[in-house]
Amino acid sequence: MASEGIADVVKGAAFYRMEKEEDSYIHYPVSASEKILDWSKLDFNSLTVHFLHAPELWTMLLRRDFQKDIEFGDYFYSDTDFVFKVKLLAKDFRYITDVVYNWNVYTGSTSHGKHYFNYRDALKIFDNLEKFIKINQINPKIWEIFALLRLGTYQWFTTVIDPNDLKDYLKYAGKDL
Repeated sequence: MASEGIADVVKGAAFYRMEKEEDSYIHYPVSASEKILDWSKLDFNSLTVHFLHAPELWTMLLRRDFQKDIEFGDYFYSDTDFVFKVKLLAKDFRYITDVVYNWNVYTGSTSHGKHYFNYRDALKIFDNLEKFIKINQINPKIWEIFALLRLGTYQWFTTVIDPNDLKDYLKYAGKDL
């Protein structure tokens, strides 16, 4: 990798060790070994794969001077908008097939159990990202990807939101969508 220059971001694979060993698997990056120097040259389907199907921050190595000015929020799932920003700003984004993270997944964990989150955190993510995309005059195709990310997150939040907040949340999400 060093002989090929210095990347802003290198993303590897993750090994998911499930409670039932036979359910364990490796989640590879979107491509065996790919280098992206210009996101604007990718078609919509490729952008969807890169931005929506491989979002894990914990499988990325980021060059310090590249990421030091990218804001990381102080709310649940702040990695969602951070990763989106990292990908948009990276001038050299590389995928590798090496497993760089081992995750022991348990059904009662915070990530996989039934927990109630404040829906306002999702709103912060999308307000933050929308401002970022406008300020940085990002490729128009990204607005469609952003809309898909927002829709998917809104749908997911309906399964983890406190039932007492659901009516207000759906009212907001309905107006937004």
